[in-house]
Amino acid sequence: MDRTLSDRIFPPVLLLLALAWLLPWMPAHAEAPAEWVALPLSERVVDATHTLDEATRQRLVEKLEALERRRGAQIAVVMLPTTGTLDIEAFSDKLFQAWKLGRKAVDDGLLLVVAKDDRRMRIEVGYGLEGAVPDVVAGRIIRERMAPAFREGDYAGGIEAAVDELIRLVDGETLPAAASSGAPKVSLGQLPAEAWALLVAFIYGSLAGVLLSARALRWPWLLGGALLCWLLGTLAGASGEWMSVLLVAPLCMLVGGATFGALWTVRPAFYLVIGVLVYVALLGLAAHWFSAVSFIYGLLWPAGVLMLAVLCWSNYRLMRSLWRERRKSFHRRLWALLAAYLLLGLLSGGLDAPLVWLALLPLQLMLGLLVFGQVRLSGGGGGSSGSSGGGSSSSSSSSSGGFSGGGGSSGGGGASGSW
Repeated sequence: MDRTLSDRIFPPVLLLLALAWLLPWMPAHAEAPAEWVALPLSERVVDATHTLDEATRQRLVEKLEALERRRGAQIAVVMLPTTGTLDIEAFSDKLFQAWKLGRKAVDDGLLLVVAKDDRRMRIEVGYGLEGAVPDVVAGRIIRERMAPAFREGDYAGGIEAAVDELIRLVDGETLPAAASSGAPKVSLGQLPAEAWALLVAFIYGSLAGVLLSARALRWPWLLGGALLCWLLGTLAGASGEWMSVLLVAPLCMLVGGATFGALWTVRPAFYLVIGVLVYVALLGLAAHWFSAVSFIYGLLWPAGVLMLAVLCWSNYRLMRSLWRERRKSFHRRLWALLAAYLLLGLLSGGLDAPLVWLALLPLQLMLGLLVFGQVRLSGGGGGSSGSSGGGSSSSSSSSSGGFSGGGGSSGGGGASGSW
């Protein structure tokens, strides 16, 4: 009877906990004003308030063009009356994603947004520049460069001072060299012959290992095929480092054969590895043929989702176990966990940046493993131990040409402020 009651009460408790985690982040999903998010990125400085004089605007454009030619990074400045119903963090994030500032897979873009009538400003930082312009530094630029000038009505001076500081920081960061418009793009067909030879050797060894484990072929046939594959691979690499191919190809066969031969004995693991390899291969082809697909992010997103799923499931199992065994201890730990989450969110600036609450979720889930995982260790009951736990690159444009994003993205990093 007690277990039936716990099964009825525990799911609503988990639902309320999930809502408490997600509620602070939900406002960030409100739709941005369509006229602003759909604003085409045609120039580096967009002043919808007509506050900046033409000389200042042109000077800023020239500085930002020079930075892109020199380092490849893109910075855009937007000055508008208001962000409407959106807070400046959500608006800046949506505009950054729409414009795709920075080079694809490098994500070296920066967006400086000033909402004049709202008296709010923000520096949105792309993934690739979070080391050069961390949130603390972005906040310091806002407080020391922009806010004092804005209070005096010197918007041009504040924006230019912030842009100069951002350019200085980007110049000090190690970034891939800016690609020229005529730079050749290496395709899959241009890989060295030696690389193809070693890849073929590994694939053949993998197939041979599976066939041997499955007893589908005998040794003489596999050895004959291996010898033929080795000779063909050596000839294919004869135009370059053929001696390296001669020595390394058999090793690739052995590694592939041993790995996949062993995996074949554990079928679930074998099919899982094959599925991952197929996914990576398809992702590589998609990234090669479609510029909008990022190979790195295509790998990171599934890994991140899988990690969150494992953390959520582990927390669920531990919390349910504690709920059934010790109700009072469950409530104490739950409230302590929620209090820690609230405190961390407030200390991290969650009131000004709603996305902070979502960013803290993985940390909170890991903390939950520590908090609820003590039930087995400290309770003494049970014999099992507790759980523990854009395009490829943007070409430089002249002062008279257009300006477009290079496919970069931002993870919500940066800082906001007011004056």
